[in-house]
Amino acid sequence: MHQEEEAKVYRMIEDMYIKNDLSAAAIAQVLTDMKIPSSGGKDFWFAETVLRLLKNDLMIFIKAMWYMVDMVALRTGKF
Repeated sequence: MHQEEEAKVYRMIEDMYIKNDLSAAAIAQVLTDMKIPSSGGKDFWFAETVLRLLKNDLMIFIKAMWYMVDMVALRTGKF
């Protein structure tokens, strides 16, 4: 899968999780039913794979937020 295709799948996963309130197992089933290959190239998805992708995105978001907090603290002198 190419990077652009992977990005589309990740956005789909986020949308299904956030907007549609689907569980990781339900998302895995939807992706499998849509015949979208997993990140490992398999014909099926596991809930654990979906959870790992969601956790990675969450960690990136948290790190970005802490970076912004640090930048504000440095600029304002409030630590």
